Formats: sequence, C-alpha cells, structure tokens
Amino acid sequence: MAAVKGRKRFTPHPAKIVESLTGEERRILESVLGRPSVAENVQRAWLHVQEERIRLAKSHLAVAELLNGLGTPGLISPEKRSVISRAYYATFCAARAALSFHLGSDRNDHQQLPLWLRKAHNLGSEPQRNRVSAALSQLRNTRNQADYSPFYPEPLGADARYAVREAKAAIRFCTGWLKQEARSRGQRSTL
Repeated sequence: MAAVKGRKRFTPHPAKIVESLTGEERRILESVLGRPSVAENVQRAWLHVQEERIRLAKSHLAVAELLNGLGTPGLISPEKRSVISRAYYATFCAARAALSFHLGSDRNDHQQLPLWLRKAHNLGSEPQRNRVSAALSQLRNTRNQADYSPFYPEPLGADARYAVREAKAAIRFCTGWLKQEARSRGQRSTL
C-alpha cells in the first residue's frame, strides 16, 4: 500500500510560546533559566510578539479601508459590515499589544481591555488612553450589531468611516506607546 501524502506539518512560530504568557509565567521562565542572556531573549521575544500584533492591527486596518471603498452608498452590505469588524480587530490588536507589553502580561479579554487601558496611568496620555478605550467599547458594540443583527440600527456608512478613523488613531497611539515603553526598558523597537 502506497503512503498517502498529506499536508506539510505545521510548525508554529517560536514566539508563539511567548505570546500568551502571564507576567508571573514570564518572571518564572526568566528566573529558572537564570542566565542574563536568556532573560534578554525572553524580553526581546516579548517585544517581538507585541510588534507583530501591531503589524496584524495594520493589516486588519488595510482590509477595513479596502472594504470601505466597496459597496453601494446607502445599502447595508456585507462589505460595509466587515469594515466595522476589521476596524474593531485592528483597534483591539493594537491596544492589546501596547497594554500587554506595558504590563508584562498578555491581556486578551475583550470586555476588560478598555477598563485595563484606562487604568494604565503610565501608558501614554490620559486623553489618548480614554479615546482608545472608548473606541474599543463603541466598535465592539457596533461590530456585534453589524455581525449578528440583520437589522442594523444606524447609517452603516457613517459607522464604517468612524470605525476606520478610530482604528487609525488607535494604531498610531498604541505604536507610539509601545516604542516609548521599549525605549524606557532599553530595547529598540522595529516598528
């Protein structure tokens, strides 16, 4: 019987191990491995994960912008609904990256992220944090309406434009926060 060829075996990216570590897990890993070079590699990998999240946010935003140019004005279409979804995830990924790096622990709770962000007093300015936090809450609610309800309550085009605008601002703020936080730790960001 001949061997059946299957798909190539998937090998996750090495940083996948670091991606969802809690702060305590990171500290234990660094202390158990002990050597300064290992701790530096873990810290570098942690920054790399957050930079990749920012890049993912930018790619979600690019799709949102592309979809925003499609569809018929005044018609609630799948393209316009998807603009809001992609813009929300762009905002979420950027905020998650900046906050996770700042706190040294992964933050992945969609409901809690806006609250944690508001409380991160040493991360960016308060008006910027409040704007990103408000955008996360508003875009999540809007995304739920766009994704799950056949009866969208608002003019979808205006909401799509708002979503793209807020996602752009969130990515700009969060990228700046991440770079600043990396500098304060003696690390160099590649963003």
